[in-house]
Amino acid sequence: MTTAAMPLVSTEAMEAIAAYIEENATAAYAAKVKKFKHYPGQTFSSENWMDRNAELRSYLSGAWGSGSDTARTAMVVWYIKKWGGISRLKDKHIASYAAAGPPSIDVKNFDKIASWSKALAMMQPTQFAIYDARVAFALNAIQAVRLGWVQTWFRIPTTQKGIIKRAHKGLECYATPNTKVLGDAEVYGAYLDVLKGAHSFDLERAEMILFALTDDIGAKISPMPTIPRPQL
Repeated sequence: MTTAAMPLVSTEAMEAIAAYIEENATAAYAAKVKKFKHYPGQTFSSENWMDRNAELRSYLSGAWGSGSDTARTAMVVWYIKKWGGISRLKDKHIASYAAAGPPSIDVKNFDKIASWSKALAMMQPTQFAIYDARVAFALNAIQAVRLGWVQTWFRIPTTQKGIIKRAHKGLECYATPNTKVLGDAEVYGAYLDVLKGAHSFDLERAEMILFALTDDIGAKISPMPTIPRPQL
């Protein structure tokens, strides 16, 4: 008889994050997020940032499905560099994402996760979501605020964003010896499972809510006395 695999994310953590997403959707929708350009040839029908984001991914996903290899590479380069702001990533890496497509991108490789997850979210927005420093920080911070400690730690990619850098050390103090630190190969799959737990929203909407409210949840991280904690 086989035994069921233990869930990567605790039930309490899943429920806390899902509840936060559900409860803060309206605030996220109304948040002021820097406007981004439309892709050449594409237009927006909405003025709201979240709707525009969804429109953009839907447009690019459709164009991706029918595009040539050259067009596909151009789309991924634009989405990661121009829209996503990851200007230092070498074109050869982006070209490899375009050539591989969703079936072949290694979702167990944490290296450059903020880049390849953008490519996946652009190609198939109903199946994949962006994992970057903001959403990773939010996943941990929600647990800290709602549960009093981080039960499941999501590794945070390197970032220069102010609120995350300032609050990161304080957030680490909410990890205890009992915190489960997700391995690099586990992070992305666990993240998608958490987003699916917010049943009122699809993956991209749940991701966008986390992204929009990172500053708000980060401001709620209060300094705590440092206690022995795992390597994060």
